[in-house]
Amino acid sequence: MITENNERAYNPNVNVGLPVFYDGDVNQVMFYDQLLDYPVGGMIAEYARLDAKEIKGIIMECSHLDDEPTDENLAAFMDDFQDLMQKRLAPVAGTMALVEIFSVVEEWIKAEMTGRDDEYLEALKQIANYEDVIDYIFADTAYGELGKKTVCQMMLTAYATFVTSFVNTVYTFDQVIKWADQEEADENAMHTLAALFTDMGSMQHIDFRILNIDGKGFQSLYTIQTSMSLLTFEMAHWMGKGVSFVKCANCGHYFIPEGRSDTIYCNYPTKQNPEKTCREIGAQIRRANKEKNDITTREYRKIYMRYKMLTRRHPENRDAAKKFDILTDNITAWRKKLADGTATTDEFLAWLSEF
Repeated sequence: MITENNERAYNPNVNVGLPVFYDGDVNQVMFYDQLLDYPVGGMIAEYARLDAKEIKGIIMECSHLDDEPTDENLAAFMDDFQDLMQKRLAPVAGTMALVEIFSVVEEWIKAEMTGRDDEYLEALKQIANYEDVIDYIFADTAYGELGKKTVCQMMLTAYATFVTSFVNTVYTFDQVIKWADQEEADENAMHTLAALFTDMGSMQHIDFRILNIDGKGFQSLYTIQTSMSLLTFEMAHWMGKGVSFVKCANCGHYFIPEGRSDTIYCNYPTKQNPEKTCREIGAQIRRANKEKNDITTREYRKIYMRYKMLTRRHPENRDAAKKFDILTDNITAWRKKLADGTATTDEFLAWLSEF
């Protein structure tokens, strides 16, 4: 699969990074046989909305998991993995995850060829050191730690390393947005990102070349190889253009408004219905949630006021006082369950009927 002369059977997206044409106004991402337009800031916004947990399921669907990680077995695995990632994940998010996972595997094989296998594994352990992440990744598998006894363990190890990079990048992105909105931001995260433009400039893993494309003339092609480099690339351009991010009123992820500046819904699939976008049904969902909240609030207030008046007029009524305490002590937990969808309006109303 991976050889010294780089003769690989993979799509260029996986081999070298995320290929992006940037003309000063719009990013065009090369995604297999497509050119996809992204506004400045749109690539990192799409990347940040990735649910990294999905990748474990994709890995576990691929072939040769229980086999020794030979070139042939890894190549077969990567064919499956690349195909599923392309189908399941958004273009930027899926490509960047592939790039970083593939990079870990590639460097590991190079380390093994030069007798640095154990040294490289120790380095990975220093990077992927979030215990809760490791526990999740290796749960329900035959493994409990990083390693490469099989294709499965090796790919889960590479995945764990990617997750660390992803978490750090998305956290820093969130801090940048808070800073731009003049909210409290993590100074350490801001200093780390700022250093990527100065002292740590060598950590910008971005290749650049100028291509002469028939019918389009000279074009600037950037190949972005790491998560933090994607953030660095986007930030350098959005700050100069005064780009504003909006948090979607339905899914809660950041996006760049297209057209109207007062748009409050993104154009990505909703968590409620993956076949519809937040823009298509976000307002409908919001109205439905408001109606539910109105019903629950109204009915709760009725019960609350009844018991409040009862305990004031009859302080000797211990049963009423006890029920009033139960009512007020549990309402916060019920509101949280209603908000995150772990309880229904009917269940809440049934609970109220007990008072």
